[in-house]
Amino acid sequence: MKRKSNKIWRLAFLIVADSLSVVISMLLAYFITVDGAAFSAELAAVTGGNLLVTVACFAVIGLYSVIFSSVGIIDAVKLSLSVVALGLVNIIFAAATNGRFYGIGTALVYSAFLFYLTGISRCSKRIVRLFWNFNHRNDKNKKRAMIVGGGEAGLAIIRELQTSDKVAYK
Repeated sequence: MKRKSNKIWRLAFLIVADSLSVVISMLLAYFITVDGAAFSAELAAVTGGNLLVTVACFAVIGLYSVIFSSVGIIDAVKLSLSVVALGLVNIIFAAATNGRFYGIGTALVYSAFLFYLTGISRCSKRIVRLFWNFNHRNDKNKKRAMIVGGGEAGLAIIRELQTSDKVAYK
C-alpha cells in the first residue's frame, strides 16, 4: 500500500513541477520577447491552454511513468520530442492568430525554457544526489582494501573502487 501511495505522490509532484515549468516558461518567454508586456487575462488563458496541452502530451507520450532517478536516454528522447511537438503547436497557434497573443519568437523561447525546466525537474533527484555525494565525500568512513594479483581484472576492480561513490573503499 505504501508503494502505491509513494507512486501517487511522485506522480502528483511531476504534474505540479510540469505545471510550474509551463507557467514559468510562458511568462519568461512572453516578458523577454514582447516589449512593454503586461500581464493580461488573454495571457493567463493562453498559459492555461498550454498547461492542459502539455500535461496531456506528456501523459500520452508516457513521461509520467518515469519517476526521478530512472530517467534514461529513451526518456530524454521522449521529452525532447514532446517539447518539439509542443513548440510546433505554439508556432502554429502564433501564426494562425497573426501574433495576437504572442509571436513565433515567443513560442520558440517558450519551447527552450520548457525543455530546460522539465529536464531539470525530471533529473532533480540525480542532480541533488550528485552534489550531495560530491560535498559529503570524506575518507574517514572508507575502508582500506588490498587487491593482490588479478591482472587486468584486478586493475579494473581497483579503478572501479577508486572512482565509485557507492563503494566505501579506498
